[in-house]
Amino acid sequence: MTFHVMMVENAMTSVQQTLIENLITSNTNVINSDPLRIRNSILIDAERFVNNNLVTFSGDFSVEQFPNLEVLENNGDLNFTASGLFGSDRPDPIDKISNSGTILGSTHFFNVGEFSNRGLIQSSIGRIDVQATSVDLDSGVLQATADITIKADDIRLENTIINTGAIRLDPFTNIERVYPGALILDAAKSFQDGGFSAGNIITATDGIHLLRLPTTPSDLPGTHFISAAPRFAEVKHSWASRDRGSSSLGFEDNMSIGQFTLAKEFDSLFTFKSVDEEQINAIYIESLNFIDQDDIDFGSGEVSPDIEFLTAEEVADILNIEENMTVYFATSGTSPEELENMVDGLVWVKSYAGPNSSKRITLSDGSTTRVNLSLVESLVSDSDADGQVNGEDDFPFDGVQISGITDEGVNELGQRLVNLTFTAAAKTFYSIERNVMLTTTENQWETIEVFNHDSAENALVTQQIILPDDSPENFLRINYNIGGGLQ
Repeated sequence: MTFHVMMVENAMTSVQQTLIENLITSNTNVINSDPLRIRNSILIDAERFVNNNLVTFSGDFSVEQFPNLEVLENNGDLNFTASGLFGSDRPDPIDKISNSGTILGSTHFFNVGEFSNRGLIQSSIGRIDVQATSVDLDSGVLQATADITIKADDIRLENTIINTGAIRLDPFTNIERVYPGALILDAAKSFQDGGFSAGNIITATDGIHLLRLPTTPSDLPGTHFISAAPRFAEVKHSWASRDRGSSSLGFEDNMSIGQFTLAKEFDSLFTFKSVDEEQINAIYIESLNFIDQDDIDFGSGEVSPDIEFLTAEEVADILNIEENMTVYFATSGTSPEELENMVDGLVWVKSYAGPNSSKRITLSDGSTTRVNLSLVESLVSDSDADGQVNGEDDFPFDGVQISGITDEGVNELGQRLVNLTFTAAAKTFYSIERNVMLTTTENQWETIEVFNHDSAENALVTQQIILPDDSPENFLRINYNIGGGLQ
C-alpha cells in the first residue's frame, strides 16, 4: 500500500535532528554542509574532505574511516569520542589540515605536511601531538588535558591560546585539581610569533620546553608564557637559547620571550635547566613575574588588578636554576636587585629596553630616550651617581661630572698621561672620549679608554688615560651606558 501526501501552506518545524546509522561516501572531493549525527560507522573515501557543518560519531578519526584522505578542511564542528589519528596511523602524512572550526576528541595525533589552526582543537582526556613540515597557529586555541607537543620545520604563532594541562574545581570537594601538562616545542628551521602585538597566551601545568634553537632563530616578544605549579610539586623547564651573558644581544634572534609568569601554589618549585646536561643554555625574558595562582585566570591569562608580586625572599623558596642554565630578565614586578642577590643563576639585564620592558623618559637636556623600566623605577640604583636613587630622581640619567683632571706628564714613550676623577655608578661601563675641537660632529669623538666599574656600590674613582698624540688642545668627556652593562 502506498500513500501520497501533499503539503499545503507547510508550517512544520524541526523537532529532532536525523540520526544516521551508517554513513558511506566515495568521491575525490567530499563537501559536507549538513549536520551529520552518526550512530554506528562512518566511511568517507575521499582525497579531500571539507566540513562546513556538524559531524559527530563514535570511535576514532583514523585511516579506517578516512582511508585516502590527503586534505582536511574543517569549518564546522568535527566531534568524535575517541582519538584523532590525523595521519599518525598511516605510512605517509596527510598533505594538509586546515581548521577554522572545532575539533573535539579524547586525544589528537597529527602527522601532516601543512598544519594550520584558526579555530579550536581540544582533547578531553589526553594529549595533542602535532608533527608537521609547517605549523601556522593564528587566532585559534589548542587545549589539552595533558601534554602538547609541536614539532615542525617552521612554527608561527599569532593571537593564539595554548593550554596544556588544566586546573579545575572539583564539584564534590570544592578544591582545585591540577591535571599536569607540559608544552614541548621543537622548530628545526624557524620559529616566530608576529612581533610585540602578537597576543599569544600559553599556559602549562608541567613545564615549558624549547628543545633546540632553530637554524634561523628569531624571538617571541608577543608571547606570554604562564607556568603554574601544583602544590607539593616540582615543575621543570628547559630552553635552548645561547648564553650571551648579561647583554642586550641575548634578546636578539635568540628565542627570547616577551613575558613569563610563574604562578605558585603551596610548597611548589620551579626548576630551569639546560636542554642537555652537557650544554650550557639560557633563557632571556623581557618581563619575568612571580605570583600566587589565585591572582591569575589560568585559561585566559588575565591577571588580577589587585595583584601582589612575590617578594625576593618568597621567590628564592620556589625557584631553582641548575648550574648549566641562566635565566636573564629585563624587568620584574619584584625588585630586580633583590632577585639577583637572592637567587643564583638569575640575572637582571638592565641595559635592555624592549617593548615589554621599557619606558620613554625625558633627559635634563630635553631629549627623550627609552630606558629599562625597572631601572627607571629602581629604589636601589643610582645610575648617574648623584646620590639620589633613580625612582626619586627627576633626571636619573644625567651626564658624568668630572671632579678632577691632573696632568701626570709623559711616560717613557713620550705619551701624555692624564688622570680623571669622577663618581662612578655601581656595575657600569664608561667610555672616555676625546676630541681636538668642540665644533666637530658627534662621530668625530674618539674613544680612548673603556672602564668597567664592577663594584656593587657607587664610588669616587680615578682613571688614568693616555692621550694618543701631541694635539695642542684636547677635549675630554665621559659617557656611560644608561643600562649599566654592555649593549
